[in-house]
Amino acid sequence: MNSRGIVDKSGRIIDYIRVSVTQQCNLRCVYCMPENCRIEEERLDFEDYLKILRVFRELGVKKVKITGGEPLVRKGINEFVKSLKNDIGFESVTLTTNGILLSENIDSLLEAGIDGINISLDTMDRQKYREITRFGEFNSVKNAIDKLLAKGFKNLKINMVPIDGVNSNEILAFADFAHNNPVAVRFIELMPISEAVNYRGIKREEIISKIRVKYGEEKLLNEKLGNGPAEYYTFKNFNGKIGFIDAVGHRFCENCNRVRMDSNGNLRLCLEYGDGISMLDFIEGKISKDEFKEKLRKIIYKKPIANDFDMNSVSDFNMNNIGG
Repeated sequence: MNSRGIVDKSGRIIDYIRVSVTQQCNLRCVYCMPENCRIEEERLDFEDYLKILRVFRELGVKKVKITGGEPLVRKGINEFVKSLKNDIGFESVTLTTNGILLSENIDSLLEAGIDGINISLDTMDRQKYREITRFGEFNSVKNAIDKLLAKGFKNLKINMVPIDGVNSNEILAFADFAHNNPVAVRFIELMPISEAVNYRGIKREEIISKIRVKYGEEKLLNEKLGNGPAEYYTFKNFNGKIGFIDAVGHRFCENCNRVRMDSNGNLRLCLEYGDGISMLDFIEGKISKDEFKEKLRKIIYKKPIANDFDMNSVSDFNMNNIGG
């Protein structure tokens, strides 16, 4: 097994893959998906994913993030996590979820060996939660968070997308949550994709300035807390941390270590670009494992140097198509 990972033309080591297991979602967040969004049925079963991901592991990919859509709507997800950890041997298997179905899955996920859970939560106001998600119940998510905290789960992250005029008045409420609890609250910059082009995101500098008024000067943390590109800060007497993932305002492409697999069996090299390959020929047995490995090495070598989200928006797909 390659212990290093796959190297691209920029010399970046690609050792992390984000895997969408479904386009289905039990919410329709206003900045993510149209209310009447057309959802395709799953094309792949979990054995198809495992066949692909075994090869990525052999090529040195160490970390996998399970995404959707909403991954917990798909039956068998807990067994999938267990296979990724125990059978294939990924060093880190994490999950991004909206949290609606999380409470009923927590024990199974912990037993399967999940290494981290990211919960997407854009407001702590019950009425506003329903307005943003169209269908969701805030209490379902809050109960899951409380349950994980009560169990002492060590790698819980709350992802909030701050949007001007929608939830920008709650930045301090999320900072308070990180102050009071051992969690990482991450502010995710609104990406110019699909429905999001109709909204304006909030920049890191504005968020920090709001938190600074209440909690004083921030301290940049040097340690890396997970697989992705987040930069973390702490403030005086914080139990948790504040993180930022801002692909437009603070582009992190030079350190990008990931590729994505969508729920149709396509490999995507960058969130912005459509270039990539279908992996169905290997799933269907039309090419050998060695041929597939060489195909992956060649395409990943061509991974784009950087995104151009500061110049362009992408409106021809929704995030549920390729994974959040």
